[in-house]
Amino acid sequence: MGQRKRDVAPRVGRARMAEFKRAMGLGGATLLGIGALVGAGIFVLSGRAIAIVGPAAILAYLVMAVVSLLTAFCYCELSAAIPKAGGGYTFAQVASPGLYGFATGWLLWIGGVAACATFALAFSDALTPFFSVPWYPALAIPVVVLFSLINYRGIKGTSRAQNLMTLSLLGLLFLVILASVPRIKLEHYTPFLSQGRPLDLLYVMGFIYLCYVGFELISPASEEIVEPERTIPRAIMITLAVGTFFFLATVAAMVGVAGHQGIKAVVGEEAAASGLALVEVARLSLLGRYGALVVAVAFIAATLSSLNAYILAASHVFHALGRDANFPRLFGLLDERKGTPVSGIFITMAVTIALVLLNSIEVVAGIADFSYLVGLAMVNASVILLRRKEPDLKRPCKVPGYPWVAILAVITSAGVAPFLSLDSILYGVGASLAGVGVYILRRKGILSSRRLKRLERRSEELLDDLRRRR
Repeated sequence: MGQRKRDVAPRVGRARMAEFKRAMGLGGATLLGIGALVGAGIFVLSGRAIAIVGPAAILAYLVMAVVSLLTAFCYCELSAAIPKAGGGYTFAQVASPGLYGFATGWLLWIGGVAACATFALAFSDALTPFFSVPWYPALAIPVVVLFSLINYRGIKGTSRAQNLMTLSLLGLLFLVILASVPRIKLEHYTPFLSQGRPLDLLYVMGFIYLCYVGFELISPASEEIVEPERTIPRAIMITLAVGTFFFLATVAAMVGVAGHQGIKAVVGEEAAASGLALVEVARLSLLGRYGALVVAVAFIAATLSSLNAYILAASHVFHALGRDANFPRLFGLLDERKGTPVSGIFITMAVTIALVLLNSIEVVAGIADFSYLVGLAMVNASVILLRRKEPDLKRPCKVPGYPWVAILAVITSAGVAPFLSLDSILYGVGASLAGVGVYILRRKGILSSRRLKRLERRSEELLDDLRRRR
C-alpha cells in the first residue's frame, strides 16, 4: 500500500494537484450555506410558489424543510467521515467507485451550474425596479465572469465577500419581517389549501427544492474548512435551521400582507418576476416606498450571494471529477499559488454562461431542481452503501434512526422529481444521459485501463487513510 502511494502522489503533485488552504471556520462555512439558502428561497422562487398554491406555499416550505433535514443527517455523517473536497460526489465515489460515483458528481455539478445561471438571471430581474433590462443575459453574463474571478483569487477573498453579503441580507430581511407584522391580515390565510390543482402543491415542493440545497454547498469546500469533521456537521444544521426560519417567516409575511391574489398580480405567469413579489410586500408594509427600495437592494444582494456560493461549490465538484481522471487531467488542476480549482472555476463559468443564454429562470431552475433531487438521493443512498462496505469506518457523526432515516431520505428526494414540470424532467434526463455518454467515452477511449485502475486505487487509498483515523 505504501508503494502505491508513492506511485500516485508524486505524479499528482507534478501535475499541480496542489493542496487546498484551510482558511474557513464555522462562521464562514455557515454563512456560505445560508447565503445560498436564503437568497434562493425567499427572492427567486417564493413569489412564484405563492402565486401557484396561495397560502399552502407555507406548507410546501415546511414539508421540504423536513425532507431536507433527512438529507442533512446523511450529509453530516458523510462529511464527518470523509472530509474531502468534492462533497456528495466524493462520498458516492468512495461508497461505489465507477459509474455510480461519477453520475452522482455529474448531477451535482449540473445542478450547481444551473443554479448559477438561475441566480445570474435573477440578478438582472432584481435590477428592474431601478431601470429597464431589455435582455437579462446582457447583465447576467458580466456578473458570472466577475464572481468567477473573485473565486479564482482564493477562499479568503471569497469568504469575505460571501459573509458581507449574507449578513447584510439577513439584517434587511429581518427588518422587513418585523415591519410586515402590523399589516398582516388573517383572512389572507384562508382558504389555506383550495388554491390550484391537487398536484400543484407537489409541483411547488419540487420547484422550491433549490431553496434548501444550500447546506450541500458546504461539504464540497471541506478541504478549505478548519477541522471539517466537527465544523461541517454543525454548519449544516445551523444553516438549515436559520434558512427554514427565514423561509417560513418571510412567506407567511408575504401571504399575510399582500394575499394570494396580490402576489399573483405581481408575479403573473413569469417566474422571472417572482423576486418582485417581496418588493411589493415591502411597499405595502409599514416601510412603504423606502421599504420597497430596501428589499430591492436585498434582492440584488441575495442573488449575488447565492451566485457566489454556487460557483464555489460547483467548481469544487468539477475539480474532484477531473482529479479522479473522469476528465482529462487538465480539468483537475489547482492554481499552485492561490490554491483554487482554476479549471473547475472557468469551465463552470463557461457552461453557466451557456445556460444564461437560454434566458429563462424557470427552465434553468427546473434543471437545477431535477439534478439535485436525483443527485442527492444517490448521495443519501451512499450512507447505506458505505455502512455495508466499511462498517468499522470512523464516523464522528451518525445518522439517527439508521437505516430508516437514510431510506426515507432516498425516497423523499427521488420521489419529488416526477412532479416537476415536463420541461424540467426532459432537460434533466438529457443532462444525465450526456453525463453517462461522457463517462462511456472516457472509459472506452481516452480513459485507458491504467487510468481506470488509478481511479479505483485513489478510492482505496482514501479509504485506507480514513481507516487509519479510527
